[in-house]
Amino acid sequence: MITIHVEKQATELLMSYLLLADPDKKVVSDYLTDGTLFSIRKDDKIVGVIVVVQEGTNKIEIKNLAVDPRYQGQGVATTAIRLVEKWAFERGNSTITVGTDNSSLQNIEFYHNRGFEDVFVKRGFFLKYDLPIYENGIRATDLLMFEKKLGE
Repeated sequence: MITIHVEKQATELLMSYLLLADPDKKVVSDYLTDGTLFSIRKDDKIVGVIVVVQEGTNKIEIKNLAVDPRYQGQGVATTAIRLVEKWAFERGNSTITVGTDNSSLQNIEFYHNRGFEDVFVKRGFFLKYDLPIYENGIRATDLLMFEKKLGE
């Protein structure tokens, strides 16, 4: 059974998961101060994290989603997103957004397959990171933003 639990602070284990999805510790620390950190648990064992930040009065953004590679492909992230969508909707949110870099081809497909639609691009977003990020042989430069209406 997959569950999510609000965490008060990023333990060493949770931080290791956060850095899987976003390798810049300063960036992670910045959005943790404004966000809600959830541990993702499978059968009560922590297997990942998800961080959400309130964006305005009725929109929530997923800032970080990471699952232990040993648990990927088992529906863990999909279930965690559904649980966060329910949590956000119950708090009066009508929209959920998420971003991923232009080189994360699997993530782009993942979000599309879960009902998220392209909304805009933050050009040059990843150029501010201390070290360049490469995935699939492509340098991450832009942040692609996706959106989904809740409660539909």
